[in-house]
Parts: sequence; C-alpha cells; structure tokens
Amino acid sequence: MSNNVVIFTPKFENDAIKNLDSFYAFVARLVPLNKDMDRKSDYWKRVVNFTKMGIGCQSRRAEDLLSPKIRLFAKQYILYCQTLNRTKNINEIKAIRAIDAVMTRKAECPSILDVNNHVFDQAAEVLRSFYSGAAAYHGGSHLEKLHDFLVDKKLIRSIGWKNPIPRASDVKEKVGREAAEYRARKLPDENALLAIGEIFSLDDQQLSARDIFTTSCVTLLLAAPARASELFCLPVDCIHEERDSENNLCIGLRWFGAKGYGHEIEWIPDSMAPSVKKAIKRLRDLTSESRKAASRLVADGVDSYVKYKKGPSVKIKWQDALFCMFGHHLSSSSIKPIQKKELWMPTINTLGEDLKVSNKGSKLNKRLQLSVFERHNYPSQYELRTHQIRHLNSSLASVNGMPSELHAKWASRADKKQNRTYNHTPPEQYREQHRKLRELNSASTPQKLSYEVSDPSTIYELNVGSNQTAHQTDYGMCWLNMMSHPCTRFKMCIGCTFHSCQKGDKSCIDRIEEYKRREIKLLTIEKDAIDRGVVGAERHHKSRTEQIQYCDELLNIHNNEDIPDGTEIRLAKIDARSALDNQLEKNYKKRIPKIEKTAPKWVK
Repeated sequence: MSNNVVIFTPKFENDAIKNLDSFYAFVARLVPLNKDMDRKSDYWKRVVNFTKMGIGCQSRRAEDLLSPKIRLFAKQYILYCQTLNRTKNINEIKAIRAIDAVMTRKAECPSILDVNNHVFDQAAEVLRSFYSGAAAYHGGSHLEKLHDFLVDKKLIRSIGWKNPIPRASDVKEKVGREAAEYRARKLPDENALLAIGEIFSLDDQQLSARDIFTTSCVTLLLAAPARASELFCLPVDCIHEERDSENNLCIGLRWFGAKGYGHEIEWIPDSMAPSVKKAIKRLRDLTSESRKAASRLVADGVDSYVKYKKGPSVKIKWQDALFCMFGHHLSSSSIKPIQKKELWMPTINTLGEDLKVSNKGSKLNKRLQLSVFERHNYPSQYELRTHQIRHLNSSLASVNGMPSELHAKWASRADKKQNRTYNHTPPEQYREQHRKLRELNSASTPQKLSYEVSDPSTIYELNVGSNQTAHQTDYGMCWLNMMSHPCTRFKMCIGCTFHSCQKGDKSCIDRIEEYKRREIKLLTIEKDAIDRGVVGAERHHKSRTEQIQYCDELLNIHNNEDIPDGTEIRLAKIDARSALDNQLEKNYKKRIPKIEKTAPKWVK
C-alpha cells in the first residue's frame, strides 16, 4: 500500500526542476574555458577544483569533494559565469563552498533548489569565520550574486537576501602612521630608482646583457603606468610617432593591455622620449641575432607564435617580438652558455629576480646570480618591485590633476574607479596645493584668479571641504562639494556663501544686473499675490527681496575703485540656514519646540 503513495509537488517546485534541467542543457553547449579543461573531471586544469572549503588544491580524495548535486550545479554555474566574464580568480567557488558547508549538515543529499534565507545567512557566517577582510567581503558578494542568479532563473523564490559582510576598511584612505607605511610599501624606493637611472646612463660597453635588459625594462615602465607582464608583448617596431593638432611630434608605444583591454597606443611624456628611444635601441641590438635566427628555427619545427604562460594573450611571431631571445641569453657565459638553437622569452619573474636579492641559483652557499644593484656596487638592501612603478606613475598623474577618464585610458584600465587603488598621494600634498591656491587667490594679488578643478578619489579629499572641487556658474564659481552634500539653494547662487566671482568681470556684472531686473519684475507680481491672500506669497516675496539686496551688495563691490580688478568676491555669511531649517520654515515649525517649565508639585 505504501508503494502506491504519491507525494504532492507544488507547481513552483515542478517549474524549478524543469528550469534547472534547461539551464544544464544550455551550459552543455558551451565550450570549455581552455583546451586542457575536462568538464567531466572534478579538477579543471588552470581553472578550479571542486573541493570542499579549506581543502588544499593537491588533494585527490573523494571525501574532499563537494557533495554530488552541489558539485554538478557548481560546474554548470562556474562555466556559465566564466564564459560571460572570464576572470583570473574564480571567486564564485567561495560562495558554492560556503553553501555546501551549510547544506551537507543535513542528512539527505542537498540540492541547490533547497537553499533559503537561513542557508544564505549561515553560509555568510562560514565565510566570515574562514576568511577575513576583503576576502570575506568578496565571498559574501558572490553569495549575493548567486542568490540573484537563482532568483532570476526561477530556481528559488526571491527572499531578498543581501550580503551582510561589510567591506573591509581601506588603510590607504586613512591618515596617520599606518597609512603612511602602506603608501611607502606601494611606492618604489627613490634611492633604488636613482641607482637604476645611473646604471642606465652608463655606456653600452659597461653593461652586461642582463643590465641592458633590466634597466631598459624599468625605463619603459617609468614612461607609462603599464603592467610589467605586458612589456614582453611589445613588437620590435613598437615606437609610434604622430603629429598633434598643433603639429607637435608625439611619441607613443604600441602596447597590448592585459585584462581584456587590448591594443592601445601608450603616449609617453616628452621628457621621457629620449630615454625610451635609447632603451628600445638597446633592446633591438640585444635581440637582433636571435630575431634573425627565429625564421630559421621556425622552419626547423619551432612554433611560429610565442607561447605566453602568464600575462596577456596576444599573438606575435618570434621574429617580430622585441624580447625574442636565445636560451640563457641573459645568463653569464661562465654559468650557462647561450643556447642559439633555442628561442626563449623572458617573463616578469626574470625582471623581478634582478631587482632584488635572490637566492635562486645558489650553490654551496654561494649565489651565482647577483641583483642589478649588487653587480654595480650599490647597497644590497636596494630593491624594486615592478608594480611599484605603476603605482608611482598613477600617483603622479593624480596629484598633477590628470582627468580620471584620461588617466584610466593611459593606464589601460577598463574602469576609472580603479584609479583609486593606485593613488597614494599623501594628505600633506593636498594641503600644500590648497595653501598655494589660496595664496594665489588672495586679495593682495593683482593677477586674475585661477581655479583648480579636481575629481575626488579618496575619502580624505571628500572630507577636506568645498575648496577641493569647483564648478562654473553664470556669475562666477561655486565651491560647494556636491559629492559630500547637495546644494540647498537651487540656482540661487547670488548670496550663497559657497559662491565667489572676480571683481571687474564685465560679463558677470551684466548677468547680475539682468538677474536683478528679473527679480524686481517678479517682486511686483508677488506683492499683488500677497494683496490677494495667496498662500506662501509672503515667503517668496521675502526671499526675492533678499536676492535683490545681495545683487546690490555685489554690484557695489564691483564698482568700488579701491578694490583691484581680479580680486575674489564672496559675500559675508548671510544665509547660514541648513536644508532642515528651510524645510521647517516651509512647514511653519521651529527646530527646537518651546518647553514650558513648571515647578514640581512637591515644591512649595
């Protein structure tokens, strides 16, 4: 009898099962993420392993794998997400592992269709206990992304779940010793940079092949905020010259940006052009023989495209690559002879190992390979990290006012918000800029005013006040920082304490006079409205009367011959009302209600 019992399944659950099957069928038509990936395997090469939370990547034990149904969904979900947006780190697996850690506590075999609000809350706690800081936040973000995916594909009902893990505080946006130490780690050592410059300035005869390679690479990285791994994609004809609209010669490098940015011309400052040309010439001479031999070696069976193990994926022939070299090309001949029958491409590790003390190649407690600093008798503690140079260039661009869009394009970034990560300008630098700007705009200075318009990129910049940002109005310049709080006057710039203009500006005077004429005309209309008893007319009449008064005060200053032209004009603090005050006034209320004090009953 029990075998004939039929369990009722609600319609939504039936639909969810069908939707999941349809999703699996769709993903089955997608191609693998790389040629070595076996989608049936539980260990996808160069992608991800479907193991439980906390299990090392080398484990091959069956008990360390995700539960079967969760694992099946994880494969389809990750393949789908990574096909849409390929990323270096597969952060989706963090959310999957956290869900699996919660659901495998149940006796029955868990399914992704069984997740609910409680499961997501517990999964967030798993992430919070296993990870810390930014890693925990990103894991929670991918939990929220997974929830939205399941709801969007109608696999679960919407439970309105959001990531409860707060974003970790960013030390680079703080002030004090901790922030200063953080900036020091991200930016290169000036002494090490100067040492590289001194070595680069030596004659070719005084430099080894490795010296030429290292100093030329650093020179190219100093010319533009590029990633060091992108250097080795440069073609031999990488220099690009073009005339601008004023017929000035501009020098750039034919660059290939990683992370999906693609081909781009990296324009370099004029001051760096001679050094860049010198570096390129040295590299061409260094690889001339190997590039000529590349055609012959390719004909003998060597693959004609350079195979990049790491970094950007770009197709370039060996004979066209600036860094095409022989095997052991940069090694000392006394250690390893050059292999002229083997083509070799240096990597970012090749460069990084020469910019710091390394124990690689040590034998009998004697290091066979010295750093570039040690080879030229500089202190052994000198070192550089290639990414520090990119941070330095970006910080210089930010502090000198390069617009965010241009900055992102120059650095081959897809989003201008990423500029913030590379901006390590100390607060003292902004204070110094502010001081100089105020001195320039002081009343004692007879010259014309100049305004600096900057795009805040850190919390500090937002907190320094309205003088950090500015925008032009019909009557002068508005100094209100609208990124921190909105304008409460709405086009009533005249009379605002955040507004200033230049004394003697004829166009400004004409606009103020025209504005005053319009206000006087409207004032007569509002006076008639008051006589007719229109509600609110008195408040408008009062406000317009004040505006006319402000116009008169500004015009009097403009006509005052004792004040030199070009002086900054800003009215005294006339209107200090906040947005709350304005709203209370409109509703005929006061900020603090009147409190009647009465004596207690026991007081006689």
